[in-house]
Amino acid sequence: MTSKETGLNTKVTCPNCGVSYEAMLVVKNQTVDSSSTIFPTSKIVSKEMEIGKKCLIGDFAFVAARKLIMMDGSQISPHAIIGGGGNVTLGKYSVVGFGAKLFPATDQTSAEFMCEAAPPEKRDVIRGSIALGEGVYIGSGAVICVSKKCPNIEIGDNTVVGSLSYIDESLPANIVIHPKIQYTIKKRRMK
Repeated sequence: MTSKETGLNTKVTCPNCGVSYEAMLVVKNQTVDSSSTIFPTSKIVSKEMEIGKKCLIGDFAFVAARKLIMMDGSQISPHAIIGGGGNVTLGKYSVVGFGAKLFPATDQTSAEFMCEAAPPEKRDVIRGSIALGEGVYIGSGAVICVSKKCPNIEIGDNTVVGSLSYIDESLPANIVIHPKIQYTIKKRRMK
């Protein structure tokens, strides 16, 4: 991906079709391989970013990280969110699925306020990191969020986090984890 700073937007040329467009990249130090694709409707706000070969950031993805590292072949799917301002690393060929959310920073309930407009001394924010190993798959709608008990989350190589899962701790390699959802079925009463 070739880029030239133009204010808040960056001129990007797609390596597949050669079309140039403005992408919302607000990044101080960036390294983006020319074989990677960042879709024009994605928005990236980061102090530092390294994107390897053949990576993808899909339509309407939003990234707000202190530091984003995407190893070769990794992917942030459409509508995925990486927010909070911590550090995020995606290992080779790892995927953050459609609408999945990674929060490497979060407000704690111990604070008086959990609002960004509040004075910093009245908030209790944990800023940590999330590192996905090689070949990790984060399913659609899954949430990974740092916590006081685990401010630096590591998801081991080849682990699959199922759709709609909530993860707030590190996971070992080569496992599949998914939420157990119990459904209540009852008769609908209509007037």
